[in-house]
Amino acid sequence: DSSVLWEQVRERFRYCAKNPFDAAADFVFASPYVPRHADLADYARPSFTGQDSLLLAARDLMQRIYHDFTYESHSTQINTPAREALAQRRGVCQDFAHIMIACLRAYGVPARYVSGYLLTHPAPGQPRLVGSDASHAWVSVYLPDGQDGATRGRWCDFDPTNNRDGWGS
Repeated sequence: DSSVLWEQVRERFRYCAKNPFDAAADFVFASPYVPRHADLADYARPSFTGQDSLLLAARDLMQRIYHDFTYESHSTQINTPAREALAQRRGVCQDFAHIMIACLRAYGVPARYVSGYLLTHPAPGQPRLVGSDASHAWVSVYLPDGQDGATRGRWCDFDPTNNRDGWGS
């Protein structure tokens, strides 16, 4: 686990003309599906209250989304805003990913949307992951390795639909 504090990551990506460039800075801005709004920052606040590592804060946020929201097919559309899914506390994997990204970015943390397929072969008697064997969406959070900007960071994946996380590329 990385011990980089979320506050350190926020400060690293706060704009300053003298800071070294990191391409992950592109993933702290708002976008049409990931807006900046007080509702999203308010929801994220309990995960970003202490001097926790970014991994612990992101994991806490992922777990809260997993427990607070209901996966319900057809409850949203492909263009449903993150704030609407947040308000109704239900949606599908893309909604949960957009909510988590918006929450992370509200705290200055680089996060990106990832889509792909979950192909599962569960053990006998075990259920498949939610959203498996179909198109799926999850979140990658950027963790810089060095505070001096000289070393390259890495992305850690978080799936709020299934409450799972691990290292990406």
